[in-house]
Amino acid sequence: MNRVVVLTELFYPERTSTAYFLTAIAQGLVTDYPVIVFTDASLYESQASSLASYVVVKGVEIHRCSGTAFDKNWLPGRLVNGCTRAIAIFLQALWQCHASDVVLVVTNPPLLPFMAWLLKTLKGCEFVLLVHDVYPEVLSATGLVHNHSLVYRLVQRGNRLVYAQASRIITLGRDMQKLVGQKFTQPVEGKLVCIPNWAETEMIYPVDKQDSTLLQRLKLVDKFVVLYAGNMGRTHDLNILLDAANILTKTHPQIHFLLIGAGARKPEVEARVQEQKLQNVTVLPYLPHEEKNVALNSCDVGVISFVPGMAGVSVPSRMYNQMAAGKPLIAIADHESELAKVIQEEGIGWLVSPHDGDQLVKLLTQIVNDSELCNDMGHKAAQAVLCKYQLKHAVSKYQSLFRELIPKTTSLAQETLKK
Repeated sequence: MNRVVVLTELFYPERTSTAYFLTAIAQGLVTDYPVIVFTDASLYESQASSLASYVVVKGVEIHRCSGTAFDKNWLPGRLVNGCTRAIAIFLQALWQCHASDVVLVVTNPPLLPFMAWLLKTLKGCEFVLLVHDVYPEVLSATGLVHNHSLVYRLVQRGNRLVYAQASRIITLGRDMQKLVGQKFTQPVEGKLVCIPNWAETEMIYPVDKQDSTLLQRLKLVDKFVVLYAGNMGRTHDLNILLDAANILTKTHPQIHFLLIGAGARKPEVEARVQEQKLQNVTVLPYLPHEEKNVALNSCDVGVISFVPGMAGVSVPSRMYNQMAAGKPLIAIADHESELAKVIQEEGIGWLVSPHDGDQLVKLLTQIVNDSELCNDMGHKAAQAVLCKYQLKHAVSKYQSLFRELIPKTTSLAQETLKK
């Protein structure tokens, strides 16, 4: 019988966004096909390897492969981790894959899609590429690699070869689909498929800000709270928030910035807050997973901030959860990005150009006393999620895609009925 083979560095029980989405996709596909997952054995937030090498969860077989476990916030260590884990996953998959399997591989770590291509070459199995970040553009946007450098050109060429070998390429947004499409010299109709991520509606829903236990504990219930919740990595512009806070601390002390998360840029943020004595900024680590709804409802408006040049390179999954919490959004992002498009199409927030601190300050001073507008946009955001961005919407599209690639396979559900 045909199987779906998933190659991913992160999977259940990890609680990163990548692990959550890949786990949900695998569990959605297991109703049609046997699903086998090859993933890393280390916990993302820990250097310890503490997970069983083999386990079955909700019908999905999970095989764990051991790579290195250096600190993910140390760039050289993260690169080594990505390479060793991709190779370990490949070696396990090589031993167990069949020509009749269809591989689903995600773009992080960036070496992993090359392992899927190698599996296709050696074992004859097709692969579907799920693009979370577009390389090498993401390296250029973060300043790690210059877009005229030899490294950039080599990575670009390599990824074009991988894209050409994929049976289908799944992108998370229309901007990403456009960017990926530009890497082909020939028409690729039918090969590119846009399947947005979704909100965790099983645990994220609107709660009145006044009832936030977090804001009550921080004594911020009466403030106009601007929330940044998520990764504080190299692709995110956090300085624009601190610049705005520095200006508004004197002119509009009722506006308070709440930053929750972790990442490479967090130490810089904490140092600047302390150095400039920004009393209107609170920086917190991630709350426990079960308190995610508390965190996302602890604001008047949510903000997602990117450095310039990220349109098409990455689509923030946190957008959908913030929408599900019924809060309006400020997107500090390229105006052609999927994030900007969703906000404009649904009428659920505002756009600010990257690095334009004056525009952000002006916007916040305009909306700080307009609770009716914020509430209206927040309601629209929650409704948009229920209509378009739930797990069932995405799983249905993944099921349809794999049925196109494996049209003659009888589903597990159908076999069970026959028995």
